[in-house]
Amino acid sequence: MGHVYEFGQFRLHETAGKLTRGDDELHLTAKGFATLLHLVERAGTLVPKDELLDRIWPDGFVEPANLTQTIYVLRKTLDDAGPDGAALVGAVCRTIVVCEHGSTP
Repeated sequence: MGHVYEFGQFRLHETAGKLTRGDDELHLTAKGFATLLHLVERAGTLVPKDELLDRIWPDGFVEPANLTQTIYVLRKTLDDAGPDGAALVGAVCRTIVVCEHGSTP
């Protein structure tokens, strides 16, 4: 049985492959879900861009712009706001971080 990760007002259901906010299911692409799952599993740590590219797109060459677009869509889906307005998914130079409650990148 997979984990259910809770962060802010969101729940990420690993086995079901879905993201919910309250009773509402939010749409994510397969790559978006995989990216968010990896970031949530590493919450509070800096995740290098190359690690995400290798993990989410392991079977070949992918343009870094694909990751940029995926992160952009994730931030919009999450309304880019956590508790106290802190960003949940932030970018620090060329590294991605998922912030824990009350912290910012």
